[in-house]
Amino acid sequence: MRDCTEWPEELNAETVRLIGTERQRIIDEVAELINNHLNQEEKLMAINPYIHGEASQRIVSAHLSDIYTINWILSTLILY
Repeated sequence: MRDCTEWPEELNAETVRLIGTERQRIIDEVAELINNHLNQEEKLMAINPYIHGEASQRIVSAHLSDIYTINWILSTLILY
């Protein structure tokens, strides 16, 4: 509920709506979302450009890589 956004990509992907701050407009938009089941289904199928479902895998991979590197450095230092 604002007049501008820092996420124009989401507007283009139609995963969000910019509805402003006017009370009646907010009420109308919420009512439309509740009453329009087809619109809800379309929104659920929209692809968010920032959410890809791989964040946790990437985080774990990065940590494992760091741990492997630290272990390699320590084992190299111990050997010499």
